[in-house]
Amino acid sequence: MVLVTEPRPQSGTNIRGWFAQDPSDTATPDNGGTVVVDGRGRRWKREYSGLPSIKWFGAKGDGTTDDTQACKAAVAATDYLFWDPGTYVVECTSKDAALLVVSKRGLHWSGYGATVQAKAGSTAKGYSWICRIRVSSNVLIEGLTIDGNRGKRPQPFHSASHCLFIEGGADTVLRDVTMVNSTFDGICISANSPRILAQYPTRMLLANVVVENAYRNGLSVTGGHGITIRGGRFSGTNGTLPEAGIDIEPDDSIIYSVKEVLVDGTVFIDNAGTGIVLTGNVPPRGYRSESVTVTNISGSNNRGGLVHVSRVSNCSVTNVAVAADRINPSSPGLIYVDSTAVNVRLSNLSFTAPAGVRKPCIYINGPVTQHVQVEAVSGSELRGPLLVAASPVLVRDVRILGDAGKGASIELRVGAVGSTLQDVAVHQKPSGPPIRVLARGASVSGVSLTECGQGVEISGS
Repeated sequence: MVLVTEPRPQSGTNIRGWFAQDPSDTATPDNGGTVVVDGRGRRWKREYSGLPSIKWFGAKGDGTTDDTQACKAAVAATDYLFWDPGTYVVECTSKDAALLVVSKRGLHWSGYGATVQAKAGSTAKGYSWICRIRVSSNVLIEGLTIDGNRGKRPQPFHSASHCLFIEGGADTVLRDVTMVNSTFDGICISANSPRILAQYPTRMLLANVVVENAYRNGLSVTGGHGITIRGGRFSGTNGTLPEAGIDIEPDDSIIYSVKEVLVDGTVFIDNAGTGIVLTGNVPPRGYRSESVTVTNISGSNNRGGLVHVSRVSNCSVTNVAVAADRINPSSPGLIYVDSTAVNVRLSNLSFTAPAGVRKPCIYINGPVTQHVQVEAVSGSELRGPLLVAASPVLVRDVRILGDAGKGASIELRVGAVGSTLQDVAVHQKPSGPPIRVLARGASVSGVSLTECGQGVEISGS
């Protein structure tokens, strides 16, 4: 074993450390970080514990030096990598990702305090992802920040310029990672081949992921099965539609759709579009997303509303808190279920002081929507309707404390034929009817009204 104390400036690497000769190895190339080949062709291998450092391969991490080649060398040399705290500037080209990982079986990057930043002025056209991970399994990326640097890169931005692009693979974990200033999606998850089920991403966990100031979506899931998003925050998406915090939306080429998705404990703030969009792909293909659960989320100031459900089957939205939200006048409501959704359950939803909102807190469109249940809903300090349904629904356990709007707090429109409304309490509704029923065959029971200027208005027969 030898102690090497000098860097090799001619190659840009720094090989300081302890190395041991491996006489049995005559083929491994010199990677400048963990394997060194001397002038006699002998392989010297670094002795270390833990993860190899990105700086062993020559990366500076000083925020100004172009670290592209050093980072590429490190990613090619080892599947296990420690990103020392610092900012690593990488060049984005139109040919492929600055950091490319393909067909790995076990990958671990740890980067708490480290940022990989797109070089100012580098292109966002073509295939200019910052990091692309293809058909790899048992992947763990933790603590790392990826900065798309969109304010210092030329437009137009291309649809293949995400901060992180994951294609296919299985058992991938993103923990405590942050994506900022992306020139398209912060993170995009997709199938490697849309016609081969085995190449869809499966069993993925995004834990405490933060995405800020993305151009199209904070997170796009365009294909995949068994995807869990726990905690985290998606905020400030703005640039081009749909401008959502999260967009669960299969590509038009996807034939196995998006299935078994859980979003739990996530926050959506200040997105120019909707906080979270749950949908399928468009006709003629028209595959629905299936078995999607959204729970324990909260949000404010998402201009397209908080949740939009369409072309989804077996969807549950539960335990949602919305406070002081502001939405665009063109948005249908804070939580919107359109006529293409099937088997939707909304429960334990609360809306507090949605300032400036005169659109419904919950809007269920018709006439095709089937099997929608709404239960355990509360609203306080409202200025517009709590619930408007234009298709058949079952609604029960509703509490309203204060509605300054002049329209109905709850309205069952003509399309809500045969709907059921049970156990409703409305307190302090000085103007307009607390409940308006325009639908034929609707059943209303268990209503309690206090300090309301009018009673229940029923005109359907």
